[in-house]
Amino acid sequence: MSDSSVDLTYRSGSVYLKGYPLPFMLVTKKFMADLQRDMARIMGESSAKALFYRVGYMGGSRGVRNLKEENPNLTEKDAVMAFINLFNRAAWGETELLSMSGEGIIVRISHSYGEEYGEIGRDVCYLIQGIFAGVLAEATGRKTRAEEVRCVGKGDPYCEIVVRFL
Repeated sequence: MSDSSVDLTYRSGSVYLKGYPLPFMLVTKKFMADLQRDMARIMGESSAKALFYRVGYMGGSRGVRNLKEENPNLTEKDAVMAFINLFNRAAWGETELLSMSGEGIIVRISHSYGEEYGEIGRDVCYLIQGIFAGVLAEATGRKTRAEEVRCVGKGDPYCEIVVRFL
């Protein structure tokens, strides 16, 4: 993220990022990892993965929908880039779009909540996978599916998510 400043407004128990209409709630990365870890303990890993992916998908889709309402002339790529900018400013990690093609997108995320897991031999960023599947689906109007091909949980230095069109 090139700009280290974040323009936040606090109003009536909510935090707003400049340029985005919905309120945010500030939580730590450790909180997110603990929440996902505890849900996996309660529900089982596959159910927790499905739940976090789905919640992420809805959030990513809603995020792009809101950005497009604010600026109806956004191209598909501009909508994806606007969301990545928002994602970075909301401190979900340092994210970059590596590619966007007729097959989908590849995003790289450093410093995500997945780092709180440490190296455990598997991918852990279910929420972020869902977020970017929802982002691309809403930006393009096409069905998508995301896969985390690199993850700090597997010992990789960053997370990389491939979102493909179905």
